[in-house]
Amino acid sequence: MHVRKIIAITAVVFCANAIFAEDKTANIKVGETVIFEMSGDLAKAYAHCYGAMANVSDKQTIQVSTTATVAERFDGGQFQIEISSPVTRQGSPPRLVTLTAIVDAKDFVTVHTPKNTPVYASPAEYVPKNGAVPRVGQADSDSLHVQLSNLKGVKLRVWTLNEEIGE
Repeated sequence: MHVRKIIAITAVVFCANAIFAEDKTANIKVGETVIFEMSGDLAKAYAHCYGAMANVSDKQTIQVSTTATVAERFDGGQFQIEISSPVTRQGSPPRLVTLTAIVDAKDFVTVHTPKNTPVYASPAEYVPKNGAVPRVGQADSDSLHVQLSNLKGVKLRVWTLNEEIGE
């Protein structure tokens, strides 16, 4: 008799936990901005599209941090994020670099920044000798972050301007 009670109580607790468990995908909205951090092969491929790899050896590690947009939500807890950035180089036609990636909900992390936290506009500003003054947060804030390092589920495209009409 005690075994049945224990099984029944365990089943009720398990079901209650499943009902009240936080759905991580519920906080991720289409159109939301994501801090997108790249490393490894992905960062090298992305930097190569910008022409930034000329002075970087294959053995060096690089990291790229930019913003992306949650473009689409798929069944099964996956999301498509997108980045589009124009590239202009002297002597070359303008280009557009686009990156799309399919990301699992588990790969997103929400970072909480408490009120009154000093925040710099970029990592380059956070150098003690440069004199940059941080902005102090006026309210608590949350930001969505995702970090990828390989090219799995990623499409990186470079578009070249063929024709320009107008001023």
